[in-house]
Parts: sequence; C-alpha cells; structure tokens
Amino acid sequence: MDDDTVSTYLTEEILRENHVCENIQSYSSGIECLKNLENDTDAHTILLDLNMPEINGWDFLKKCRAMNRTDLIILLTSSINEDDRDRAQSENVHFLNKPLDTDDLLKIITGAPDESLQH
Repeated sequence: MDDDTVSTYLTEEILRENHVCENIQSYSSGIECLKNLENDTDAHTILLDLNMPEINGWDFLKKCRAMNRTDLIILLTSSINEDDRDRAQSENVHFLNKPLDTDDLLKIITGAPDESLQH
C-alpha cells in the first residue's frame, strides 16, 4: 500500500518479474485497504508505506491489529529515520527500505534467518 504511483508501479513490477506472488492488490489509501480487509478472511502479505494520506502506516497497523488479522505486514518505506526502524522492531514488524529487494522480501516470507533484516 503506497500513495506514490511510481513506487507502487516499480514494486509491482519487481514482484511480477521475480514471481513472488500471483495476485497483487494495490491501494493508495489505508482506509480503502482496511475496508476491503473487513470482509476478507484470507491472510495476506501487506507491504505498507509509513507516509500515507488519511491514515499513516502506524495507524493502519494499529487498526489492522484491532481486527485480529493474521496478515504478514512489512513496512516498505523510504524512511531512513532510526526512530521508525526502532519502532518497527518494537511493533514486531519487518522494516525494508525502498526500492524493494526481493531477496530480503523472500527471506522474510520464508522465515529464513538473516542478521541484516530488522524485524
């Protein structure tokens, strides 16, 4: 989920080219994504930007968790702020910087240990 159309396009292309997933759903609004998740019982992997209109990534995370979902949420952000990285660790979510590195994403998805990844 990202409100930057260029970033969304690049991320989707990286996912497709590397055959990471079959079905990609993109949202430019956290509110729109939350509404769709309300009626969806499937678990998803959500790539979440921190800086979003209407609702930021931290607020999305809080609302999503209040729904008792089991989605894997990965922060995919351009933020280089150490406070964001530290907060991600305290919130127990993975933190990746843009552009998406599929090797790092696959390590998270498969649960492969990697000391360079923050979670």
